[in-house]
Amino acid sequence: MASVHKRSHSPFWYATFMRADGRRAYKSTGKKSRRDAIEVAVGWEKPERTAKKAARSMQPELADIIVRAAGQANRGKLTIDRARQHLMSIYELSSGEAYPRYTVSQWLEQWLSSNSLNVSESTMRRYRNSVKCVQEALGTAAEKQLELLTTDDLRKAQETLHRESKAT
Repeated sequence: MASVHKRSHSPFWYATFMRADGRRAYKSTGKKSRRDAIEVAVGWEKPERTAKKAARSMQPELADIIVRAAGQANRGKLTIDRARQHLMSIYELSSGEAYPRYTVSQWLEQWLSSNSLNVSESTMRRYRNSVKCVQEALGTAAEKQLELLTTDDLRKAQETLHRESKAT
């Protein structure tokens, strides 16, 4: 439960409340009235309590994912794909939204569209040309899921770009 107290050097009431992670927080309410300070403190603590309850209700599901992953690891059955699936499940559980999945080309196209509002048309032409060259240099790797792109894929693309480049 949130509480308020006064410090000798300040005219304002200070709030003490628990954060969702279990740490105690101390903050000036900026209020000179005790009643107003209590309202502020309770207002700060309420979302922290809600977050703590949400985290508590999520813990069994997170524990289940971790136990399954550990069991697979102990049996020698935890592959990179299974580990990725476990991580995606954890992401979805903790964020409440689906794990974003892009191919390299899709991500590059999204990057282009997100930059289109912030740069000039001549810069966009250069960006589009660069993205096209990178996609061509990547070849079939441009259609891989972004998280599956390897350093080997990038090294080959870099070599291709270097070979085909007319400038330094």
